[in-house]
Amino acid sequence: WHRWVWRTRQLEQVAKLLRRRYPRLGDQLLGIVELAHAEGNTKGYSESLLRAAVAQVDEETSHQNFDEAVPNTGLRRWGFAAGGLVALVALVLALTPAAGLNTMARWLMPWSDTERYTFAQLDELPDKLVVPYAEEFAFQAKLRDETEWRPGKGSAQYGSQPPVTTKLSEGVYDFKLPPQKESDSLKLAIGDARREVAVEPTMRPELTDMHVHITLPEYLQYTHELKQDLRGGKASLVKGSLVQLVATASRELAAATLDGTPQAIDGSIISSERHLVHESLAPELRWQDEFGLEGKQPLVLDLQATDDEPPTLNCAGGAFEHVLLESDVLTFQVKSTDDFGVKTIGMRWEGIEDPIHNPHPSNGEKVLLNGEPESVDLSSDVTFSAKREGIPPQTLKLRMFAVDYLPDRERVYSPTFVLHILSPEDHNIWLTRQLSKWFRTANEVYDKERQLHQTNASLRAMTAEELDRPETRKLIRSQASAERSNGQRLGAVSRAGEGLIREAMKNDQFNPETLETWAEMLNALDDIAKKRMPSVSDLLTAAADGPAAKTTPSAKPPEPGDSKSEASPSVGNNRNPAFGKGGQQKTEGEAPRTPKVVDTESGFNEIKTPEEEEEEDKPPSPASASPLRLPGTTLVGGGPTPEKKPPKTPPEEQVAQAVEEQQELLDEFARVADELQRILDNLEGST
Repeated sequence: WHRWVWRTRQLEQVAKLLRRRYPRLGDQLLGIVELAHAEGNTKGYSESLLRAAVAQVDEETSHQNFDEAVPNTGLRRWGFAAGGLVALVALVLALTPAAGLNTMARWLMPWSDTERYTFAQLDELPDKLVVPYAEEFAFQAKLRDETEWRPGKGSAQYGSQPPVTTKLSEGVYDFKLPPQKESDSLKLAIGDARREVAVEPTMRPELTDMHVHITLPEYLQYTHELKQDLRGGKASLVKGSLVQLVATASRELAAATLDGTPQAIDGSIISSERHLVHESLAPELRWQDEFGLEGKQPLVLDLQATDDEPPTLNCAGGAFEHVLLESDVLTFQVKSTDDFGVKTIGMRWEGIEDPIHNPHPSNGEKVLLNGEPESVDLSSDVTFSAKREGIPPQTLKLRMFAVDYLPDRERVYSPTFVLHILSPEDHNIWLTRQLSKWFRTANEVYDKERQLHQTNASLRAMTAEELDRPETRKLIRSQASAERSNGQRLGAVSRAGEGLIREAMKNDQFNPETLETWAEMLNALDDIAKKRMPSVSDLLTAAADGPAAKTTPSAKPPEPGDSKSEASPSVGNNRNPAFGKGGQQKTEGEAPRTPKVVDTESGFNEIKTPEEEEEEDKPPSPASASPLRLPGTTLVGGGPTPEKKPPKTPPEEQVAQAVEEQQELLDEFARVADELQRILDNLEGST
């Protein structure tokens, strides 16, 4: 419009346009236009000349086609093109109105966010998809009901990985994609539809804390609720309690259900409704985070409904049967434990009825300790005194009891202690009998020690070779072990005697001097058991384990007439039958011996054997010769020679020392036994 309308509205503008194609003609036309516009008062102006000039130019231009001077605009071609395009658009609108309208909208508004129309129409897809970390995941793309095209297959490609193809099933493309660890995009290609979804692998939500709030039944009198850890999935709940499950997840949650029932969510915390426990439950807890990820598997809880168990009671008081004076004080250590609290601990006694000795038994009880509702342990040392409780001498049964807070709960009792409560006179008689039994046991130890001593004495009489035999060593070891065992038994007897002495000291009817003497005898027995008898056992053990005896090889006895050395030649009478033949021939190289004149007579002195002579005589030096002597008479037998005993071996000495020490302790044991017998006779006589 600006070019063909605005710029050609005046004749000068048209003349200039023609001058581009026809320069000379254009100049003429431009001059005619300027003359025509000149005014009449212009100098040299002539209207007739003007008319003649116009006529001349008109004549010259009548044979020209000014269309060639005008540029070819191509409007017709553009018109045909525009018409064809309009026809095509009309055809598209007629055949596929939705696609046509979508295209027109995108043409008319190119910068708008109008989505491109596709014949395969997909439902809305998320911009971002959060999937489980390093786990296979599924992605579904669903076709819209109004879709024009339903391709039989579709593909999905994660990043640069190979695409995954799946078939259309009931209007849905279900893609199974491999595990992923890195974030990337998922590109969908279904028919002419193209979509791209951002994918972010994320760890599944986990429960970081799980506990149960417990409100106990009212009878337990708890002022606060209990909190029990449930991360293991198990809990024991007393029947009648109100419970609430509380769980905390690793991230913000979107939903949670307990056995299919929706639960309250506060950020990452799940809180269930309070439930009254009557029976065991196994609820299933499921949760889903803000990204749509669920826990890897639901948590199945094990909530066991239990009865309120009775308390436990432990009572330590030594033996279960005691003999005591009515003034004695007996101490017990009692301890009771309950899951929720011990209310009381008490003591109950019941006399054993006897028509003669106890026709009216004493019965009673008392509370010893009071607990609190939230004190699960209750313990202390408690005492019993018959005199304090006003119980006369008799035999009775004593038990401790514990009670918790459950209404109408039966008491829990300890084992029964039997108490024989005696008067001083009866206590004196009973203790004397016990001392008599104790003395008989001590005598048994003494008799056993005497038997061991007899065997040890027979061992002392053996030679070193006999002691060295394996069977003898075994017997010695057996004696050592028996000695050790008998010493231990005597120690136990001594300790039992000390207990009887302590019991007797409680009774004023026993003479203090008698008890002091008895204590001295017990000290003597204790010394025997701890020092003397172990010493004997150690000596016997050393003898059994000692080194073997060294034996000297026996030499062949000399034949009659043999001598240790060559004797000098002699002449005379030899009436000693012990002597053998005369001197033998000397060997070559020996020095000649000096001859002797000897007269040997038999006498009344003891004749020595060749062995004894060999022990006494020493061989002369072969290099020396006997001096010349006057003839003489020799009496046989040089008089009595003292007997020489071989030295004892270590085992012999140890056995001998053991026998000596054992004899000494037996003597001491006998002295103590005699003194104890005298004391016991006095006690029996006094009762």
